[in-house]
Amino acid sequence: MSHRPEFFQTAGGLVRSGAIRVFNGQRKIKVDCRFIRKQIQCLRTTTQTCSFDVGLKFTGHTGMKKLNRYYRGIGETTDVLAFPNYPCLRNGDVPSASDVEIFGFDLGDIVINLQRLKEKTEEGDYGHLPAPERDWKVEPDSLRQTLPFVLVHGFLHLLGYDHEDGDEERQVMESKEQDLLVELRKCRLY
Repeated sequence: MSHRPEFFQTAGGLVRSGAIRVFNGQRKIKVDCRFIRKQIQCLRTTTQTCSFDVGLKFTGHTGMKKLNRYYRGIGETTDVLAFPNYPCLRNGDVPSASDVEIFGFDLGDIVINLQRLKEKTEEGDYGHLPAPERDWKVEPDSLRQTLPFVLVHGFLHLLGYDHEDGDEERQVMESKEQDLLVELRKCRLY
């Protein structure tokens, strides 16, 4: 079984393309894919991973539920899944030359369920958003404001960050999320 969905599988080879692949696989919620590409480029620049490809797919409940069941054995939807291509990365390591020889120049893929994110935004349940005491102002109905949080969260999973292995790991990941959100603000992309 492949470790990532086939809609993003690419041909082999070690060509440095630095491509950002964005696919909108749902029609219910409008999304500005050009703006999202700029956000991903800012994240790659900040993390020194510009040479690496990143895939992003937007989906709805049905598509996300299928992916979550197939890859994680969980029969319900979620807001974001990440499929890292580099299983050896930990907490933001940049792939080494030997890693690239094995895995190529593809960091992996992120899948975001826009329906779920919109529902959580409208309910005020922001999921991966930072704690309320922090200095982030989020309008309750603004998907454009909440989408960067989930995008950053998924991107960090591609770089080996994890929040399910205890409080220390979660705190490290949340701190890095804050750093990257600040960078998006500096780039005027949030």
